[in-house]
Formats: sequence, structure tokens, C-alpha cells
Amino acid sequence: MERFWNIVYYFVYRANCRLTYNYFKYTGLRKLYKTQFMKRRFEKMEIKNPEGELMNILTNPDGMFGGSFVGGLMNVLLGFFLYGLYIRFIYRNNIIISKKFELFLIIVFFFISFLFSHFLLWFKNKCKKYFQEFAKMPRKWKIKWAWISLFVILFPFVFFIWSML
Repeated sequence: MERFWNIVYYFVYRANCRLTYNYFKYTGLRKLYKTQFMKRRFEKMEIKNPEGELMNILTNPDGMFGGSFVGGLMNVLLGFFLYGLYIRFIYRNNIIISKKFELFLIIVFFFISFLFSHFLLWFKNKCKKYFQEFAKMPRKWKIKWAWISLFVILFPFVFFIWSML
């Protein structure tokens, strides 16, 4: 289970890096970095390659931006699935539960999801070890697992929406 969850995390992280890079490349943000004001500012800060520096900040798995969005997504996946199961069970059986208890259950579901991801991904930096291993895998393996990861990411959200219908 640990390896599977790290594979999903790896491919979600790579997709986030590509989307971030393309967003920066094809929007006006890149032109902003070429203005005289920004060039002088970067010279004062002794940054020789500001675009490379920004991309490093955005795509670094240890950094605040690169890993936080993907990490947050991995934290809530199981929570959405559990909450979808809860909704399906409650509405199918016509059980009435107070709003306070329902809020408590939501917090418990997302706490369980957080613990699940924490111990499988970040405890003792397991994801770094797996990132190095997965980077060496052949292209065919990467394509197969990228598709599997996409379905694993979409399933909890689709299930959650379906459970509300």
C-alpha cells in the first residue's frame, strides 16, 4: 500500500510541475520577468537566472509551493471517499444525525486521511526514496502508472459527487 500511494503521489507531483511550468511559460508572467524594473531587482538580489529560480521554487518537492498543493490533495483523497461512503449509508438508510455529530465525523474522516497520507508518504521522508526509484523507471511503466494515478485521484471526487445524488 505504501508503494502504491507513493506512486500516485509521484505522478500527481509530476503533473503539478508540468502544469505549473506551462502556466508560467504561456502566460504573461514570463514577460514580467523581462522588464527593466525586474531585471534591476534581480541584480540587487544577485539572482542570475530568475526564471530558473522561480521554477525551482514552484517544482521543488521540499519547497512550500511544489509539495504543498500535491500534499494537500493526497491528504484529502481518502477523506472524500470516506465522506462519500458516510453520505451513501446515511441517505440509503434514512438515518437522521445532528449537524454537530456530522461535523465531528467530517473532521474524523479527514484526520484519518491525513494520518494515512502522513505515515505512507512523509514519515521518515519515504517519498524522497520512492521519487528517486520512480525517476529511473522505464517510460512504459511511467505511462501505465500515470493513467492509474489519474483514476485514483478522480475516483474519490467522482464517488463523493455520486453519493450526493
